[in-house]
Amino acid sequence: MVATCSNGEILHVLFLPFLSA
Repeated sequence: MVATCSNGEILHVLFLPFLSA
């Protein structure tokens, strides 16, 4: 998945909890 630096950070922060849960 390609995303900008700021968007990438937000996506990671938002997706990490969901993936962990």
